[in-house]
Amino acid sequence: MKEKKNKNIKKEIILSVRNLSKNYRDYDKYLEVLKGLNLDIYKGEIIAITGPSGSGKTTFLNCISTIDSFDDGEVIFDGKNISSMSEKEKNKFRSYNMGFVFQNYNLISVLSALENVQLSLSNKKEHLLNSIQISKEILEKVGLGDRLHNKPDQLSGGEKQRVAIARALVHKPKIVFADEPTGNLDSKSSEDIMNLILQMNQEYGVTFVIVTHNSMVASKAHRVFRLKNGKLEKV
Repeated sequence: MKEKKNKNIKKEIILSVRNLSKNYRDYDKYLEVLKGLNLDIYKGEIIAITGPSGSGKTTFLNCISTIDSFDDGEVIFDGKNISSMSEKEKNKFRSYNMGFVFQNYNLISVLSALENVQLSLSNKKEHLLNSIQISKEILEKVGLGDRLHNKPDQLSGGEKQRVAIARALVHKPKIVFADEPTGNLDSKSSEDIMNLILQMNQEYGVTFVIVTHNSMVASKAHRVFRLKNGKLEKV
């Protein structure tokens, strides 16, 4: 697959994965899920990670975003070795530098769209009125200016994922990790969400790493990698 060019992509590495390995214990033996993976991700690009079910795509995403631990290797984020941080340091680092989008949205059901997004600013000690305004602006940006006070059960699947994307971007992260962001959506909503990700990437220069089974999503990424048998292959 030919790499796509984007003016936002700088030949400056934001995340470097070196010899990353992850094993799971299965009774009396270890299962090698990730086998010495290496990958450099540049600022401003969109990376898609594909592969069969059970190949370790989500595990890989969780490891490079510090959500999950790994057995060997290093993850260097913007010059910092985040793999050597304590859990407390990782939590703080994620809250300032990373955004997350999940297949099941992970919205809080009793909160409105505005409140779900605003929650991402709580660690930044934003003044209440300021955080409301910032959250309104990002929701308007993703096309939900008229749905600010709707709770998740009053939103469609596509609208919920727009809220999730707004929540991931509101604190201005350097990178967003998205795990099957179109997995629960129909083809039209999937295309709308991917176009929104492209728009946010262009406007904000945010790097996206997307795990996906969807060929349409992968086709719009700047680079695509396939995870199979514990190894990453460039597509």
